[in-house]
Amino acid sequence: ALLRAGEASGTLAGTLGLLCERLAQRGEAKSRVARALAYPCALLLVTVAVVLAMTTLVLPSFVTLYTTTGAPIPTTTRVMLGFGGGVKAYGIHVLFASFSAIVATKILRSADARFRSATDRAVLASPFAGTLVRTRERSDFYATVACLLRAGVDLETAMESAVATVGNATLHAAAAATVRGLRRGIALSAAVVRSGLDRAQRDAAMLRLGEATGDYAGTCERIAKLELEDYG
Repeated sequence: ALLRAGEASGTLAGTLGLLCERLAQRGEAKSRVARALAYPCALLLVTVAVVLAMTTLVLPSFVTLYTTTGAPIPTTTRVMLGFGGGVKAYGIHVLFASFSAIVATKILRSADARFRSATDRAVLASPFAGTLVRTRERSDFYATVACLLRAGVDLETAMESAVATVGNATLHAAAAATVRGLRRGIALSAAVVRSGLDRAQRDAAMLRLGEATGDYAGTCERIAKLELEDYG
């Protein structure tokens, strides 16, 4: 879309510069997402490793001690031992079932639009992943709109073209509804709220300033940067 806009306006060289800037922004967004996910993933792996070590290596030696002394085994110890035994007996089966579920989910998402919409809604509803996905998608959307506007594309066309960058089905529908609102003559600041793209109404306040000054490109760039700053 950026290249077509540059060809139509005769500013292809400048448009290529904007495209490079846009790719750099996307790379920064991906790196911030990776950094945001690194700590919780590492913490989860360490927790799982410690629990497995406790249930398979440490607790069995305590069972021998309790048996030797004739003391009853505490309930929590029995529960942990049962968990460890379950991991030893069915761990491979659980891993295989989890892998199969992931593959089946990917296939169903590709084949069934309704299933994809349902899973995307579930992702957005989750407390951590939902925040990451929503922030990344919205940042990508607004940054693309800003680049298209700077390439000489009108607001409505820029918004419509940027919808294609939104991968989450729920947010994609909200972005498309925003474009339909613009076509009906609704102000952009109101359209993003009505469509559900800006449920917190944070973008709307900034967009109203853009509407007052006519600087939609700068406003969208600032919104995209604010979204990225949420990653730290």
